[in-house]
Amino acid sequence: MLKQIAVLIYKNTAKFKVLHNIPGRLRIHVPGLKLVSLELFEKYEEFFTDIFKEVKGIKCVKCCRITGNILIEYANDLLDDKKILEWLNKMRNEMLNSFLKDFNKEKNFEEKKMVQYLSDNLKEKISKFNK
Repeated sequence: MLKQIAVLIYKNTAKFKVLHNIPGRLRIHVPGLKLVSLELFEKYEEFFTDIFKEVKGIKCVKCCRITGNILIEYANDLLDDKKILEWLNKMRNEMLNSFLKDFNKEKNFEEKKMVQYLSDNLKEKISKFNK
């Protein structure tokens, strides 16, 4: 079951499409974002936007579940679109690897435990990325 969820996540987030890009502002389309239920989106939107903001130079992140778009405002003297997209791919892969490796072993994992683990793991990766 967990493996199926991970495969679904990967397929629906595998391709980020840049819709609009000017220095300091990047809008991307994430196909799978539209598939997220309103309940799940509202529950985890703050978690994901906070993770984005951990990256040095990202000022603001706005997600729209209806369009499947994410707007990222950033300091263009610290970041560029290529670096942000590279980071997004790394974080997606890190979340999936953690999910498959660590939570696939557990039959009765707790949602809060999984979210905290992913948060800690991502923050560690972000601190390395920021250097």
